[in-house]
Amino acid sequence: MQVHIPMEYLNSRLTRPVRISIMIGLIALFFIISPLVILYTAGYRYNWQTRTMSQTGVMSINAKPVNASVFINDVLIDKQLPIRLPNQIPGTYHIRIESPSYHPWKKEITVESKKTAYIRDIILYKLSTPELFFQPTHGLITQVEFSHDSTFALITSQSNENKTIELLSLLDGTRILVKNVADSTLTQAYWSPYSQHAVVISIHGNVLSLLVIDPKKPNAFVEHTYTSNITLSNSKILWNKNVVPDFWIRTSDEVITEVRSVDMRTIATSTPPVWFVTNETLWTYSPSTQTLRKTSGSREQIFPLQNSTLVHIVDINEHHIIANSTEETLMFEILDDAIILRQSIPTMSLTHDVLKDAWIAWSPWEVWSIHADGVPTLQNRTNTKIQSVFPVDEAGSLLFVHDNRLDAYNPVYNTLHTLADSITIMTTGVSRETRTIYFWGHTGEQDGIFRLAY
Repeated sequence: MQVHIPMEYLNSRLTRPVRISIMIGLIALFFIISPLVILYTAGYRYNWQTRTMSQTGVMSINAKPVNASVFINDVLIDKQLPIRLPNQIPGTYHIRIESPSYHPWKKEITVESKKTAYIRDIILYKLSTPELFFQPTHGLITQVEFSHDSTFALITSQSNENKTIELLSLLDGTRILVKNVADSTLTQAYWSPYSQHAVVISIHGNVLSLLVIDPKKPNAFVEHTYTSNITLSNSKILWNKNVVPDFWIRTSDEVITEVRSVDMRTIATSTPPVWFVTNETLWTYSPSTQTLRKTSGSREQIFPLQNSTLVHIVDINEHHIIANSTEETLMFEILDDAIILRQSIPTMSLTHDVLKDAWIAWSPWEVWSIHADGVPTLQNRTNTKIQSVFPVDEAGSLLFVHDNRLDAYNPVYNTLHTLADSITIMTTGVSRETRTIYFWGHTGEQDGIFRLAY
């Protein structure tokens, strides 16, 4: 027999004050949460460092190799490059990009409210050591000159009473004999900064030889000779950037000669040692009057240079002149009736960046870039003496060559990586295409030409 026990219910009736309290609480909660939701969807976050609500920023990261790992504040980001991270609280983040067999890249990056912090154009450098690439079978290397793209090198070696000049391919190591000369013959090799052409100057007695080299035509080198009382110390080569492989040479007898692919012709005599040729126009500088003479056919213009003493003209374009004084690099602006000194920087050495059509200028302690508009930009100051500087990639990174070390520097992020040290460096070349550094020097117990993949 079943017995039904009636259920007892609690007195759940809400009094009017209770209902009002609940309603007020829900309304209050709505007005508290709704703004927070709106702020959150608008990109606001609570910043625990500043203890304020801040609108977030965005972090965009891209680097090579694309399989590199990205860490933010030592936390691995589980995403493939390129990476875009929205809703980042404004502040400073420690970024680390790393990949096996590469130097890690580290940098403190600041994210600002309503802005995107771009970390891009980062190319990691390989962890590698210099390897011997070339060593002469006989004799000692006395000179190595690398082409502007480090595809070839001209090597002068000496044994007994002879000098041997060889053309070395840095791609496959093949060698071509360029010239054998007596030890008493003065020689100097020059590569064009605009193409894969070179000239070897030889002086024996009063005979000057100009051997024009096109590596793509190893059996068709062109040699020009003439008799003149000249010395190598006062000779200067100026390559024609518009007509390959033509160049001009001024010899110690004050004659400027245009050397073309098939012949030579004299374009000026009794010229001062500071000169330049561009677009069929000859520029010459007179130190006694501090004037620059512009000669175009039969037309001449003379421009006074106020308190500027030139020792070398580096480049001239339509609107600007880059030149060296005894201690500085000078940038002039060319006007219709005057040439005005606009800026000067404390450098003397320059190299041309073909890809960017810009100049890199350096002293032992500073590095600058000079673009086509003639405006210089300071890239770096260092307390380690710089021997030479080379562009190494399309992102604008630079190779600093010291006497015993190679450093890669990114001027955008001010990061420095030592690629090799405890080495002795005489001359250097960089191939951006193969990302390889070549140098003539000494490492360990070996002497010769070394290569370093970066």
